[in-house]
Amino acid sequence: MSYTISFTWHYGSGKSKTFRYSVREYLEYFDGCQDQYDEETIALVHALSDYGHYVQPYLAENNNWTVGTDYADMDTCYRTSYDRDEVLSAIGDQTVTADVTDSGITQLSYRLKLDSSIAAEVILKVDSGVVPVCSGYPVIKTGKGKYKIVIDNISARDLDKPITVSGDAGGHYSLTFTPLSYVKSILSNDSYGDTGADAMAALYYYYKAAAEY
Repeated sequence: MSYTISFTWHYGSGKSKTFRYSVREYLEYFDGCQDQYDEETIALVHALSDYGHYVQPYLAENNNWTVGTDYADMDTCYRTSYDRDEVLSAIGDQTVTADVTDSGITQLSYRLKLDSSIAAEVILKVDSGVVPVCSGYPVIKTGKGKYKIVIDNISARDLDKPITVSGDAGGHYSLTFTPLSYVKSILSNDSYGDTGADAMAALYYYYKAAAEY
């Protein structure tokens, strides 16, 4: 979000004008004129800023990124800490159901992919000779007996909406989950540490603000 984007308009007879902007610059502008906006808009903009701040260290750890080299540091935030138990309580119950009975699937799991957009990845491991198919989504082979299904461009306001992936893999299989169930699983697992917990908590509050907006 702190990365500066440059673009140039070309017009007339050889005329041009270059503009530079970043989300962070917008946030600085926004803070100077908050009295023009309602509470829901302010909450959404601030939650977006916090998400950008807390997800950077999480992505850096998982991608071996270096601040200042691989991305511009989003070093400001509006919320300085999260109460993990408070967020878990606010998320509430999130049901995950899976059925791989009589199929060739030996492992079925899922995760959120947080990058330029929010996506969900369903990971399948199958018996030798089994090639899974999926209704509605392409299946991508990632290795011997390993496949993934990617659900792209999930809106922040829809993180509580169930996603169902189903098809055939030597027999019928299905998996239903919400993106928030993944958020809850990370927050419930101390092994991910404060970096993962803060990123997931910030994502939850971004979802909440987007849904209320």
